[in-house]
Amino acid sequence: MSLEGEAVEDLLVGWLNELIYLVNTRRWLPARVHQLSLEGTTLRAELEGAPLGEARPALEIKAATFGGLAVRREPDGWKATAILDV
Repeated sequence: MSLEGEAVEDLLVGWLNELIYLVNTRRWLPARVHQLSLEGTTLRAELEGAPLGEARPALEIKAATFGGLAVRREPDGWKATAILDV
């Protein structure tokens, strides 16, 4: 998966919304992130997962939003807070 954005906040919301799309539309559940890289305005991720089959998530997430979004770089990596619409 590869996304482009103008700022790290755009990339985070875009990535979360792509994961939500995979679950809600493709019926594919991401289980593990093998690689996640942020280079300039590009986010790349390698995911592992499985089809949902007939299972239904207990709660359907509609979208990630910019409201309440906080992203900051720390010495040991990135820390983020995001609010999801359900």
